[in-house]
Amino acid sequence: MHTIKFDDRSCVKIISDSVGMTGIEQEWENILDHNTNYYSYLTAEWYKMWLEHFIKDEKCKLLMFYKDDVLNMIVPLIYENKKCRGADIKTRKLVGNVYMPIKSVIITAAANNLLAIMQRLVDYFEKTKDEWNIIDFDDLPSEEPWVEAFCEAINRSTFKSKSYDCFGNWYSDEINGTSKDFLDKRSKNFRASIKKNYKKLQQNGEIDFRLVTGERDCPDYFTHYNEVYSRSWKKEERVGRTFFPAMVKYAERNGWLRLGLLFLDGTPIAAGFAIVTGGRAYFEKIAYDEKYKGLGAGSVCLYEMIRHVIDMDSVSTIDFLRGDDEYKRHWVDKRRARKGITIYNNNLRGKYLSFMDKTVIPVINGNKIVRKIKESVFRRLR
Repeated sequence: MHTIKFDDRSCVKIISDSVGMTGIEQEWENILDHNTNYYSYLTAEWYKMWLEHFIKDEKCKLLMFYKDDVLNMIVPLIYENKKCRGADIKTRKLVGNVYMPIKSVIITAAANNLLAIMQRLVDYFEKTKDEWNIIDFDDLPSEEPWVEAFCEAINRSTFKSKSYDCFGNWYSDEINGTSKDFLDKRSKNFRASIKKNYKKLQQNGEIDFRLVTGERDCPDYFTHYNEVYSRSWKKEERVGRTFFPAMVKYAERNGWLRLGLLFLDGTPIAAGFAIVTGGRAYFEKIAYDEKYKGLGAGSVCLYEMIRHVIDMDSVSTIDFLRGDDEYKRHWVDKRRARKGITIYNNNLRGKYLSFMDKTVIPVINGNKIVRKIKESVFRRLR
C-alpha cells in the first residue's frame, strides 16, 4: 500500500494485492449503503470473489479516498496495456464484466458533497498522468447521482472526454399489489401466450415448478440447472465458467438465491436464476431445453419465478440487468441506457486517441463509401 496526499486533510491509499483487500473488508461494508440498488454486486465479498476468478493482483488496484481519516470512496480499477488505434496504450477502467449489471465506485452513504469527492478522483488522475493514456469507465448507472457529479468534475478539468451508450437495462419498479396485478398490466396477447404454453406443457405430461433458495430445498439444484443449461442454446458459459457456480453459492450464503426449476414428468426442462435483496429481484439467467422450445418452457418458468418474487418476497422492482433481448420488453415496461465515458490524457498518445475517436472515426462512420471499405478490410483481417 502507498499513499498520495492531496492536502493536510485528504489522501488516497492505493492497495495493489488481494491480501490488502482482506484488511479493508470491514471499512468497505461500513460505507456501503445496504439499501442501495445493486447492493449484492457491490459488497467486498462480491469484489473479492470476482477478482479471484478474473484478475491477477498486479492488474487491479483499489483506490481508498479519505478525508480527515474517514473513508469516503473506494474505486476498484483494472490496469491494462493494450493496442488501440495502432498505438500501445495504458488504460484504466472500473472492475467488472458481463457478470456485473453495472460498474461502479463504492461511495459512502453519508456523502453530502459528491462533486468534491469526485474532484478528488480527478485530482488522482492528474497526479498520476504519467502512468496512463486513457481512462475508460463503461456500464455506468447514469441514474446514480455520483455519475453526474463525476462527469461534472471531468468537464471542469483539463482532460478531454467522450460519452457513449453501452447497453439497455429493462426493468419495472414501483411494483405494489399481487403478481396478478402486475401480470394483468402485460399485453393481452402476451398473457394469452403464457396460458397457451401452460396448456401445451400439460398436454405433454405432468409439470412441476420448484423455487429453490438453497440445498435445503433441493440438494441437487445446481445439477438440475446444469442439465438444462447444457441442453439449451447457450450450451456452456463462454466467460467465467468457474465464476458462475461461485456466484450462485454467494447468493445462497447470503439468503438471496432464487433458482427456478420447471420439470416435465420429473425431467428438468427450464431453469432460471435470480438474486433477491433489498426489495429487488435481479434476473440473471433463463434457459430451457431446446427439445421443448415449442412448448414455451422458458416463459412458464419465468412466469412462476415472477409470481414468487412478488407474492412471497414482496419485491418492488424486477430488473433484467444487461441487454435488449426481445423477451424482456414483454415482462417489464421501462428501459434505461447504461453509459460510458472515455477520458483522454493530455500526453501525446492521449491527444492522438482523442483526435481519432472524436474526429477521424466519426467522419469514417459518416461516409458510406469509406465505411464499406473499412468493413471490407476488417472482414479480410479476421
